[in-house]
Amino acid sequence: MIEVSGPVAFTVRAGEVVAVCGRGTTALLEAVSGDRLPARGRVAVGGSDPYRQRAGVSVGALWADGGLYGDLALEEIIGAWRRWASRPLDRDTVTALAALEGRECVPYSRLTSGERRRFDLALVLVSQPDALVIDEPATGLDPQEAREVWRLVKSLGIPVLVAARCPAEALKADRVVLLDSPVDLLAA
Repeated sequence: MIEVSGPVAFTVRAGEVVAVCGRGTTALLEAVSGDRLPARGRVAVGGSDPYRQRAGVSVGALWADGGLYGDLALEEIIGAWRRWASRPLDRDTVTALAALEGRECVPYSRLTSGERRRFDLALVLVSQPDALVIDEPATGLDPQEAREVWRLVKSLGIPVLVAARCPAEALKADRVVLLDSPVDLLAA
């Protein structure tokens, strides 16, 4: 479960996808992922502070800009990510999550934008995180590719917090949290 309390307060339960909209969404995602210490309020994932108790929680983060792997083959990229994870998913599971079975030798640069986004998401899942944050899940994707990414996100069974700047995109989540003003909870 993801818990945020302070000027803005909400929870994200296992299997739930919650979109946040408004100013301060990136800072909020950074605090939940453990990349930023909240100045006020509290952020917890599975009861642990993701910034101070990194060993106690694993949060996957997928940022809007995605991966930059050039001509590395998918199997090379997956192999590197698996070596960094303490309990990694196997290669076949990663390629199945990305719907890229049988394409392990394809260079990353030859993937479509939708395939890249699904692959980047599958890579974040290699370490089997307790929760996931995603900045703009469908950035730069055509409608069909966006549907495929959302289908994958909704199938994960873990708490997922999504930053969505487009209201129509936010409505694809199970619930939407509006941030009316900059999130003072996260001010540096």
